Amino acid sequence: MLLLLKEQLKSFTSENNIQSVIDLYTIIKRTI
Repeated sequence: MLLLLKEQLKSFTSENNIQSVIDLYTIIKRTI
């Protein structure tokens, strides 16, 4: 789970696009 989060964060920092933010938010919201 944490690894997936790290991968999402890495893709966000490299691409810096809206879709990555949405995916990251979805994952975080799902875990809470």
